[in-house]
Amino acid sequence: MSPTVILQSEIHNPKSKIPTPPAVPRGVADFFGGAAIARRQAEALLRDLARRWAYVEVIPPTFEYAETLAAEAGAQLAEELYRFLDRDGRTLALRPDLTIPTARLAGSKLYDQPLPQRFFYAGPAFRYEEPRAGRQREFWQAGIELIGAGGPDADAEVLAFAAQALDRLDLDGFRFTLGHLGYFHGLVQHLGLAPDHVQAMQSALDRKSSDDLAALVAEIGLRDPDREAALDLLHLSGADGAGVLGRLKTHARNQMMVEAVERLEAVVQRLDQYGVSHHFDIDLADVRGMDYYTGITFKAYTAQIGFSIVN
Repeated sequence: MSPTVILQSEIHNPKSKIPTPPAVPRGVADFFGGAAIARRQAEALLRDLARRWAYVEVIPPTFEYAETLAAEAGAQLAEELYRFLDRDGRTLALRPDLTIPTARLAGSKLYDQPLPQRFFYAGPAFRYEEPRAGRQREFWQAGIELIGAGGPDADAEVLAFAAQALDRLDLDGFRFTLGHLGYFHGLVQHLGLAPDHVQAMQSALDRKSSDDLAALVAEIGLRDPDREAALDLLHLSGADGAGVLGRLKTHARNQMMVEAVERLEAVVQRLDQYGVSHHFDIDLADVRGMDYYTGITFKAYTAQIGFSIVN
């Protein structure tokens, strides 16, 4: 008996209405052709760079127990989890980023391995949030985690890797903003601000609104030098070659603020040794939504895209 090949086809009445293509859910997208090739090429390039920096790839599961992810996420991120039930009635959730599962992996399965540990990951993540420019409900994320290392050496290593990654991706004109939340928290502590005033100051700084910041300072009743220290959060920014860090140190009102500036000075010095410091600008106004974090902050932007591409 000869092999059988079955061909299937659909015969449509040319007079019938053309069927409507099936739609995809809001917040997701198809990638095909050149876009699919470009994404795979970028992922391969970043994977190769991570390997050269001695970062080991990890591939965490796409979904985990919801309580595991929610326990490590902030309140807002926990609300954005895509949750669903399995057949045993357990609540599961799609990963909202790859940092949380990587930290779980390191803490539960690699806790007895020597430190520091260096991990690289790349893959999709999911958040139930309003789709906007630069962020859909399913989005692609690639990054590194340096676990068990602290100090300016570790900060500079992660930042230098990020700068080299963008350079390898041929993104023209990218710039990093570099800050330290200890400076803001130190100022808040020195001024003894009420929670509503802290939120108002964060909002004004996030929107780069000099008028709103000045109005808030007047409402609180600050006088120099405290007034000058608060207002200059928006104005003392730019490349360290312009002496930004030196001027920030003169406005420091307590030891926490001084230590934040000194940490930034040490990081910038090491970035210079890596040969990437020219990509970085100092900006201490990036304080929105980081109430419980006290360390280095950074974001990267490029002229072709109107939102941060690294943080």
